[in-house]
Amino acid sequence: MLGAVYLDAGYGVAQALVRRLFDGVEIKATMQAAAKDPKTGLQEWLQARKMRLPAYRVVETQGAAHQQTFDVECEIAELGLSERGIGGSRRAGEQAAAAAVLEILKTRNPR
Repeated sequence: MLGAVYLDAGYGVAQALVRRLFDGVEIKATMQAAAKDPKTGLQEWLQARKMRLPAYRVVETQGAAHQQTFDVECEIAELGLSERGIGGSRRAGEQAAAAAVLEILKTRNPR
């Protein structure tokens, strides 16, 4: 619809329409930051410093097949850093391990 308004009436009219439709809509930076999961945040932190991505390894799996817990290690060899996390899935364990690594990196490198 917006494209049609732009093509028919021009930029100024389309801009006025957008302002009228979205007046009062606030997009917060904290919402964008909250959308990032720990694995993504860690990956971005490492890539910004031209470092290799972390290695994730399942250390241990416990419980019955339908209700397992995964103990996962996240290792950043370049920093000599390794932390573990536990979750109800491999991915949740990786997220927990990445969160633990991020906490250490925040402590070592406060902004």
